[in-house]
Amino acid sequence: MQTSLILAGFICFAYGFSSLTLSFINKFLFTSYGFKRVISILFLQQAIILGTYFLLSIIPYKAQLKKYRLYAPTLSMENQKKIFILSFFTLANVFFGIWALTKVNIPMFLALRRTALFFVVVAEYIGSRVIPNRNTRIAIGLICGGAIVAGGSDMNYDPLGYFLVLSNNILTATQMQVTKRLSETKVDALSMMFWNSVNMVPVLATIALFNNEIGYLLEFEYTLDPGFLLVLMLSGIMGMLINYSCLLCTTYNSPTTTSITGNVKDIFSTLLGMLLFADFQFNFFIAVGLILSLSGAGYYSYIKIKAASESAQVEKSRV
Repeated sequence: MQTSLILAGFICFAYGFSSLTLSFINKFLFTSYGFKRVISILFLQQAIILGTYFLLSIIPYKAQLKKYRLYAPTLSMENQKKIFILSFFTLANVFFGIWALTKVNIPMFLALRRTALFFVVVAEYIGSRVIPNRNTRIAIGLICGGAIVAGGSDMNYDPLGYFLVLSNNILTATQMQVTKRLSETKVDALSMMFWNSVNMVPVLATIALFNNEIGYLLEFEYTLDPGFLLVLMLSGIMGMLINYSCLLCTTYNSPTTTSITGNVKDIFSTLLGMLLFADFQFNFFIAVGLILSLSGAGYYSYIKIKAASESAQVEKSRV
């Protein structure tokens, strides 16, 4: 039980860290280089996933690697259909998320994203009839309440930006629910990520062609700049890591735990965003909102650790 708890915590940390890093890398691309081509970023992320898979498939130690499930197995037609649905929501979710970042300052984007937890709980109830217990509801209320308090004080109001973030929240909840349902059919996180990319790359390539992404890149003033290329590549790599860690966290833990992990990440992102980006105005309501959200996240962590400890004690008593 202790090993399972440590593993669950590590998976949450990996997801939170990769998500935090990716948020700031993309914001840096938008603000420092003026690069806001969402499709190009998405295509690069998916291409890196497929490229990494190809490299893993040709290295000499194939037999040993396969033991650790680094290869996506062949899926049934039924699961392929489910993966296609996951691909649709993943593409829409990431697209709306990156688009929203171009319209809303990063601390406020992260504050509004914390309300995604409410949509995740609703999606879990609709999809699996899972109702959180009283303590969990209190934690969720503190987190979402803090987000509303912080977000309501934003003076840089952009209706389109707020619409994009809320759409991002709904799509996130739906994507997590589809992921959880897929995991129940014994499809592991790596397989989901690989086949998800296989489905998304042709779609993104087609959109890029009609959106003249190649022409834009050829004329972009920083295309050959080493710093820009490094940041762009980091965005692609972190996109791959967040894809895998999010799928792993959702399948190993739960959509609610994944969402709350994202909330903790967003709180620290907000604090860092205040220091790093000029398009943010700090005030009393934002401070109160952050405290409420952090309290809720801490309370939820306490609930999960206590439940795991009690479960371990029950198992010991049975031995």
